Amino acid sequence: MLTYDSDKIEKIISNLIVNAVKYSNDEDGNVTMRLEIVKHPEGFDHDNDYTYASISITDNGRGMNEEDIPLIFQPFKRLLGINDQKKTEGFGIGLHFVAHLIKVHKGIIKTVKNPEGGMTFTIIFPACDEAFTEEEFRNINHDITEPYIGPDVDDTEPEIESEDVDDCNACEGEENRPKVLVVEDNASLNAFVSGLFSEKYQVIQASDGQEGLKLAAEECPDVIISDVKMPGDIDGYALCRQIKSDPSTSHISVVLLTAKTLDENKIEGYKCGADAYLCKPFSPDVLIACVNNLMSKRLQQASLILASAGLSDQPAAQPNMVQEMSPLDKKFLEKLYAYIENNLDNCDLNVNMLGRELGFSRTNFYRKVKALTGISPTDLLRVYRLNRAAELLLTREYTVGEVGEKIGFGSQSHFSSLFKKHFGVSPRAYVTNHFSQYCAEA
Repeated sequence: MLTYDSDKIEKIISNLIVNAVKYSNDEDGNVTMRLEIVKHPEGFDHDNDYTYASISITDNGRGMNEEDIPLIFQPFKRLLGINDQKKTEGFGIGLHFVAHLIKVHKGIIKTVKNPEGGMTFTIIFPACDEAFTEEEFRNINHDITEPYIGPDVDDTEPEIESEDVDDCNACEGEENRPKVLVVEDNASLNAFVSGLFSEKYQVIQASDGQEGLKLAAEECPDVIISDVKMPGDIDGYALCRQIKSDPSTSHISVVLLTAKTLDENKIEGYKCGADAYLCKPFSPDVLIACVNNLMSKRLQQASLILASAGLSDQPAAQPNMVQEMSPLDKKFLEKLYAYIENNLDNCDLNVNMLGRELGFSRTNFYRKVKALTGISPTDLLRVYRLNRAAELLLTREYTVGEVGEKIGFGSQSHFSSLFKKHFGVSPRAYVTNHFSQYCAEA
């Protein structure tokens, strides 16, 4: 019995077998795979007593020159085999992908030229429970799902309709990982880029611009990584332009990958709204860092958006970051806040009404607000109301019951309950504490 990541090992073996077949002789080609269980293999720490799996894939093909062997794991490296007149078809990414995956699996890969011809690739990796931490194990039983736990609200008087709850359940029930859409017409390159992000992100794949646009609208990813040159009417530039001009997707970050390296090509990419433009051959580490940086900026921006609207305790610092939002996103938030403010006393105001007013379906509205602010529309509406209630209470012009009515709560008990959960004290205590602190400072 062995412990291993079946997805990674399957991809590694598949790549190595495909590579071996590609370089084997047409008539008498032979590919052999051998598995051995070993202890204390060379290249590993011998202080442990782990069980290791050693998988070798050997072919009797053309092989390669000895001086080229150290270079074969470099990305986009295409090498001639012995007696080859031209490079074998491919992008030079398969072996680099294998090396990346086996490294993530805490293993190594070795390559030797066979004396009788051909090559042998050997992967060695720990294959026992002791080699991995509890956090590194994951449940692969897809029939088991975690129950949805809704927002912390009082059940005596729900603020939202059942349809809103169902929509939130559907969105929140998804994996709580950022989502990346990879748009690339070459299957190998698509798989390679997708594999770089499969550990920390939900990855969706599209084979052309038309499919990419469709999935962007349906899935609302956090980041799109797209090739520029693709078949059909929608290339990477057109894809980016349409994503950034559609209010429901304008917040999505777009990274363009292309072999076009001239300045005018980069300028065209940025003109159509791209957040980053990387030239091929690109460094996988640079691409990963680029996407991680875009996600980090997204989280910072969400925090600042809430702060600038008075919806969090954080100071509204770095206003330039909020100003970097697209005009469509700014207009969306302005219209959202204005509609809430103008209808604050309407106790029937809910997420469905907000979505319809702004021209969005329930799902797209939910995803748009969550992407821009980091919280759900239901939470946004509730926090907005409670913060306005706090402002009204401090004017001392209204009773607690009157404030509750002005910000759209039908009953004083429900309002007081939510207020205490949000601020930690009752509405009356909030006013008392505020003026006690004011007098002490004076």
